[in-house]
Amino acid sequence: MINRFFLITIILIEMLFSSNVLLAETKKDEGTKTVVAVNKKESTTASDSKNLDDKRLKGLKVELKGGVRKLFENMNQNIPAKEFGDLPEGLEIVEGQGFRGIKITQGLLEFRAYTWLDNTGLMDNYKKCEEEGDSIVAAINGSFYSERGVLGQVIQDSQIPRVRQIPGRLSRCFVCAYRGAKNAQFWYLGETSLTSLELMMPHKKEYVWFNGTADSSIRCDNLLGGGGWILKHRKDAHWEAVERQYFRFRLEDQTSRKTVVAQDSDRNLYFIVFEAGFTLHQVARELVKNEVFKKVQEAIFLDGGSSSCIVLKGKYLVAPLYMIDKARFSCIQILKPTLIW
Repeated sequence: MINRFFLITIILIEMLFSSNVLLAETKKDEGTKTVVAVNKKESTTASDSKNLDDKRLKGLKVELKGGVRKLFENMNQNIPAKEFGDLPEGLEIVEGQGFRGIKITQGLLEFRAYTWLDNTGLMDNYKKCEEEGDSIVAAINGSFYSERGVLGQVIQDSQIPRVRQIPGRLSRCFVCAYRGAKNAQFWYLGETSLTSLELMMPHKKEYVWFNGTADSSIRCDNLLGGGGWILKHRKDAHWEAVERQYFRFRLEDQTSRKTVVAQDSDRNLYFIVFEAGFTLHQVARELVKNEVFKKVQEAIFLDGGSSSCIVLKGKYLVAPLYMIDKARFSCIQILKPTLIW
């Protein structure tokens, strides 16, 4: 372990030093060019030089951050699927080149939006629920957050949880479960600008877009919102997230990890983490082209980056990127139902 961290430290220092040297050389070159431009009475201005410096600095930042992510991604040794042993009926591991996650079958398993108030991570809260007797089998990091709370809507077990919710003014995506006949869960992806309290009111359903028919008589059981579109009707919809829902990721974060929730034509849900290096467009393409996702119709993203991780049967199916569990305040838990219809 010491050797590994020593190696990381050396590599990071080397990358930072190389970047600083390159930036210094860039500024030196620009200074030379400016003198030449003045001597030749060219039209190069100080603002042009500054803009070029800023652009190159951003490029270096993107390259550095991407390199660090790739380094840690390569160091993460995923536990082989067979080591998770027998899985609950209705749950299977889904994996391929650059992605890993789970698929759950509607009617055989249930999901719950779960929240907490301290700075513990996904694994800590998984173990806490397990110790309290919950029939939990998996957990996935949740919605975007700030130090004040969750940046989206949350309904947990038909109630508004204590965690502070900060829904955006713009219409954002969600994953939800409604309780129907015989207390069975029905799953949806959708989009709304309503608050959690409004979403619990049956007559408000007409202001919500669902990727299926939601009976007005059934109640909202669990919901986690705040995300953006990747796929709609099996078409790439990530530009809707950027232009209409106004998700503007920094340049250096556009290829960070992606936590994806997808639903297929059989109403089953997929919870997938795409490794660092994937843009939203590349994720959309993978969901359409890969045989594993041939029935997937809609997909959204939740919080990604270093928060992305998945716990299955008390182990990391997708380990934290920087070896620190940064999932905060919300997650999606997969549970065995007490009754199966």
